This record gives sequence, C-alpha cells and structure tokens, in this order.
Amino acid sequence: MCCLPQIAAPAGLGYRNVFRVLIVQFMDALSLDIRALKKSCIHMARPDGRLIPFESYNLFYRDGGGGGGRAARAPRPRRPRPPPHPDRFDAMNLSRAAWQRVLPFAVFMGLLALRGVAPQDDRWGFDTRWLYGLNLLLVGGLLAWHWRDYGELVRQNWPGAMELLVAVAVGLVVFGLWITLTAPWMQIGQATAAFVPVDAQGRLLWPLIAVRWLGATLLVPVMEELFWRSFLMRWFDQPQFERVDPQGATLKAVALSTFVFVLAHPLWLAAAVAGLAYAALYRWRGKLWMAVIAHAVTNGVLGAWVVHSGRWEFW
Repeated sequence: MCCLPQIAAPAGLGYRNVFRVLIVQFMDALSLDIRALKKSCIHMARPDGRLIPFESYNLFYRDGGGGGGRAARAPRPRRPRPPPHPDRFDAMNLSRAAWQRVLPFAVFMGLLALRGVAPQDDRWGFDTRWLYGLNLLLVGGLLAWHWRDYGELVRQNWPGAMELLVAVAVGLVVFGLWITLTAPWMQIGQATAAFVPVDAQGRLLWPLIAVRWLGATLLVPVMEELFWRSFLMRWFDQPQFERVDPQGATLKAVALSTFVFVLAHPLWLAAAVAGLAYAALYRWRGKLWMAVIAHAVTNGVLGAWVVHSGRWEFW
C-alpha cells in the first residue's frame, strides 16, 4: 500500500479499513524536491481529471494556473490585485491553461482567413490549397507541445465501451443532420475558404484529399473541443474555467458557447445541433474525449461522403 510501511498484516488490510494519519509539508520555492514529489501518493483531484501532488499544490496550482509555474530562487511578495470583473473579458487575465486552449484555435482561424483571401490561381507561386497543410504543422504542433497540460485528455478520462458507442452514434446522427439541414433559411453566408481538391481535368488530387481529411478528422475535433467546450463553455460560468466541473456547467454556458460556435459555421442550424450534442456528451459524463470522438466521427464520415459525392461545398 502506498505510504504505509512494509509490515506483516492480514490479507484483508487495505485502504477501506485503515485510518491513516500522514504528516507532509507543502513545498515552497526553496524546499522543492522533485525526487520526493515523484513519489507522492497524496493528490488533489482537479475538475478536469488531473491529480496534483499535495505537496506542490500551493506552489503551482493554488491560484488556478495550469501548472506551468517555476520555482524561483526565493519567494517574492505579490502586490494584491483586484479580482477581474466577471462580465468583462480581459485577455491579460487569461490563465496559462486558457491560452493553451485559445492559441491553437486562434492560429487555425488565422489560417482559415488566409485561405479565404488566397487567389485560386498560381499568382502566389504555388497551389494555395496546400495552405491547409499548415494546420497540421502549426496547430498540430501547438497541441502536441501542450498535450501533457490537457488534463481532460489524460488516459484516465478515456471513455468506456458503452460511452464510446454512444459517442460514435451521436457523431453519425450529427453527420446525417449536417447534410440534411441545408435549406436556404438554415444558412448564414457562404464558406470563407472552399476546398476543391480536383485538377483542371476534374481528377481527384489524393494528396490534397488526405491532408484535408486528416486535418478535419484528427486535428480539428481535438482543437475545437478544447476551445469550444473545455474552455469557452466553462469560462462562461467562471473565468477560472479549470475550477468548473463539466458535469456542473450551466445551461446558460451551454447555450452561449453553442451560439458562438454557430457563428463560425454557415450551416447555422446544423451547427447548433452539433454544438448542443457535443456539449451534452461532455456534461453527461464529464469526459471531453466523448465530444472529441463524436466530432471526429462526424468530420471523418462527412469527408468520405464529400469525396464520394463530389459535394465540395460541405468542405
């Protein structure tokens, strides 16, 4: 048993029938001991699923940060700051954990805008459709760099068999509705960067298709769910969003985050259904992976259907 001495004890002795009294110290900037910290068996459970060592909780996590603090040579007194107004978005008050979820999405949207203004011919000296590949490099690179800080995506939060089936089913239902809810009144504007991976003779360009499909199926669901559901939905409830249990997110937060999600998609009604479905999965079990998987199924099946049918307007 963790933290208990090696003694001869009855076979039934375990955590359920032992009262433990453990005396440990909070580590500060001068007493930080990585070796001892790695052996810690007392943890503080965070709403996003991470387990924080008890000894380092005050040093790195007490103020709601994402865990990126560093031990300084000596502690410095902090000047007290007034708490941010809950109704005012101040970018400087975003935590490190928030920026880790906002930046990949911001880079993705910037690349989307760039593709929207890029010429369809070779005036830039290359096929501008390959700009989509930058998503795999830049957005994928940011996600990979911060991956260990995404507590909601740790292995312990992977859905069980039944939860996985539900997520796949929801993804398929959303796909069916996405290609059905296309009446003119169900649309707002047009796609800013149409993607048509065919050559002048109408032949499919499979390398472009592969890049687009991989990005839409593997990259976009992770990036968007980290932003729309993990960050924004919970941020509407509390600026220190890491403290909000996903299963306790209010309906107001779900509605507001879904409304903003809708504004980013031309098919507003389909986007509303998708946003609500993914948010419902996250609130139901508190596992972001369920929303990510459903989103990936929707995008993956949609991509295959687009290539098969030639309905490029959906890409």
